[in-house]
Amino acid sequence: MSAMRFVLVLLLTTALWAPGSVQADESVCVSNVTGLVAALASFDTQPDSTLTIRLVQGDYPIGNALGGELYNQHSTVSLQVLGGYTAGCAGREIDPANTIIDGLDEDQSGFGFIFSHDASALLEGLTFTHMHSFNSPLPAAAVDLAQEVGEGDSGTYVVRYCRFIGNTGHGILGLSGPIMTVFSSVFADNNVTSSTAGVIWAQMNYEANNEVVVTNNTLANNIGTALLIDEFDESTDRISDVSDNIFWGNTHDFSLLDVHAGNPPLLESYNIISTLTGLAPATTDLAVDPRFNAGLDNYTLALNSPAINSGDPFPLFGWPALDAAGNPRVVGSRVDRGAYESTVDDRSEAIVTTSADNGDNVHPQAGSLRAAIKTGNAAAGPFRISFALSGGCGQILEIAAPMLDITGNVTIDGTTQSGWTANTSRDVFDANLCILLNGAGNSNTPWALHVPSTAMNARLTVQGMMFAGFSDAAIKLEGGNAHRIFGNQFGAIAFTVPNHQAIRVTGESGGAFIGDYANAAAVNLIAGSTDSGIDIDNASGGSTIASNLIGFQIDGTTNGGNGTGVFIFESPDNNLQLNVIGHSATTAIEIAGPSATGNIVQANTIGSNRAQASAPNATDGVQLDFGASANTIGAPLDSTDGGNAINDNGGPGVWVGTTAGNGNCVLENAFAGNGGLDIDLAAAGPTQNQPSSPGSNANRLQNYPVLASALYAAGTVPKEVVAGQLQSVPNATFRLDFYYAQTYGPDGRGLAQIDIGSANVTTNGSGITVFAIEIPITHHPVATGVVTATATDMSGDTSEVGNVVVERSDRIFADGFDP
Repeated sequence: MSAMRFVLVLLLTTALWAPGSVQADESVCVSNVTGLVAALASFDTQPDSTLTIRLVQGDYPIGNALGGELYNQHSTVSLQVLGGYTAGCAGREIDPANTIIDGLDEDQSGFGFIFSHDASALLEGLTFTHMHSFNSPLPAAAVDLAQEVGEGDSGTYVVRYCRFIGNTGHGILGLSGPIMTVFSSVFADNNVTSSTAGVIWAQMNYEANNEVVVTNNTLANNIGTALLIDEFDESTDRISDVSDNIFWGNTHDFSLLDVHAGNPPLLESYNIISTLTGLAPATTDLAVDPRFNAGLDNYTLALNSPAINSGDPFPLFGWPALDAAGNPRVVGSRVDRGAYESTVDDRSEAIVTTSADNGDNVHPQAGSLRAAIKTGNAAAGPFRISFALSGGCGQILEIAAPMLDITGNVTIDGTTQSGWTANTSRDVFDANLCILLNGAGNSNTPWALHVPSTAMNARLTVQGMMFAGFSDAAIKLEGGNAHRIFGNQFGAIAFTVPNHQAIRVTGESGGAFIGDYANAAAVNLIAGSTDSGIDIDNASGGSTIASNLIGFQIDGTTNGGNGTGVFIFESPDNNLQLNVIGHSATTAIEIAGPSATGNIVQANTIGSNRAQASAPNATDGVQLDFGASANTIGAPLDSTDGGNAINDNGGPGVWVGTTAGNGNCVLENAFAGNGGLDIDLAAAGPTQNQPSSPGSNANRLQNYPVLASALYAAGTVPKEVVAGQLQSVPNATFRLDFYYAQTYGPDGRGLAQIDIGSANVTTNGSGITVFAIEIPITHHPVATGVVTATATDMSGDTSEVGNVVVERSDRIFADGFDP
């Protein structure tokens, strides 16, 4: 299951937070119906951008003022409609009950949007009520988010922390596109008038690579089908998931229609659900009364609800940050099923009341962290350690001797100390953390927290803590599984000694989750380690490292570099996504060893911060060596999603070194300002094409395409026509990726600055293909520049960046006179 987690970056974040993308975004603050109507109507006229509509708290009796409009945008325009703002949009409280869009039960009061290319949409913190669906050009839902047929495969539609109450129509929330995600939302008392639609109505697109994720929602008392997924297509290789939901009191709960043979698995689990069509219920499902609290439209959970602390303990797509009322998830040992999180914490607890530590694991200081860990290890079930130290925030716990090993299911929660506040940004670290565990650089304090290899059933969760001065790793995980480390600070603390490593996952430990995908409060700051910031060398692999600031001070800019940012050694199927990694004394990411296979590096910013301020790593952006093979740096071979921004590093952007293995796929990344080739194979510097391919070194020394010309035609649909030749393996298929830059790269090779498209070609019996490929372009500067290309075989061997050709501009073609 861990190997499939590459889809996570595509789920919520890649399209909305793509590294290296530069767009002229539009943001408006709306406080009345007139402003809302004008803002929604402006979608049609936006240039390539993100239109963000921020709604001030209140009621918006919009009726049918939009006339059942279906807005159709042919540019790459993303849309965000966000509720909960205070006056002037000065602040925000996410709770859909405070921002209500009301259709007044008028005909044609619904509205929808059609997106093009890889544009995305986000609805957050809103209530939609008394909306009626519209019927032009086709019967649609009360609220509809769709993509033009055949347009790309990375559009992401996210609906979270919303309510859909008392609406009527062919469908209620209609979604049609590559990636469709709904979580922590309530759908209740709606009336679906069609047997072929649903309250949540997700339509697969046979020309796109689809995924539907519906998790932690409550769908109750609806007339019609609560969730309907249509056209489950065999061409899809993403994983869909329906889990941790409550279905109750609906005419029908869940239907799959038109399921095609050969489709990938749909994960359906941990739901409260009764009626399913197209699949059998999972053994983890319940068919019992969820026991809502009494009251009109109240779908929160009573204290005796079976939904409480009974959700999936290891969800494939992680947990939502908030529930449907804007309250934090997860309170207990497991997430609650449904849209709302209760206040019931099923963990037993010890409270740390003293910063003293006597170093004695047999008779630890009463009220100390050491004593709390001892109690937690002995607990029969989940256990939480909280803090109530006198003196408020800013507490130092000096560790006197090696800390007691953790062998139970223990959560160490620094957010409980008075004065703690959460991080609010993925770009800086502005959390106010209160508890520092200090090893002071002593040899008898190798770690702050340690799970030994013998503790196979242990599970450690750590949040809201600071760590400095540990001579091995501040947190060392050798046993147990599914450990979660989030919202912590390692290093970058004044007047302390650096850690040797911040986090190490090794030995018999299973997959760890370090950081989070969409929750800024879960970002870890990892700075100043004398060795690697994060070291992953467990044989089972499967760890996820997501949305961390690695190598920066708290401002997200100043040098806080580690020796190496992330080091993966002899460990498979790990996922590095959405991290910012800079200022390393060596490489940002190194992947090494014959067992280092299936690792995925996607949507990271490497060598700069998210604002594109330079933060160079001293040598390579990403280095693969010592037999590392079949790893993915950027998009998978069959996709265009997941590219990294790799800038300003001292060596190559990605170096598949002389000792590396084969099948290392390097696609769709954006490079700028690196000291070596953007993609380099074998010995540093350009490697000439092999007269007989494949070769016998890294990535089989895959030959690059030799380009002859590039013709750029601006116009309504800009195009690039690229001609050249590839000589490689006979009778084989290759993916060619083309890149634009403003100038030449090192050693006369190209710069893979902006990807402008890809196409497949097939060699003849002599191993040669001559091509002239026309590529529609969605992102290209006004000025002409130079073009280069890479070739990747179907085993994933990507070539170096190739030669450069200067673009010519075809004015006749650009003006639309070309047939």
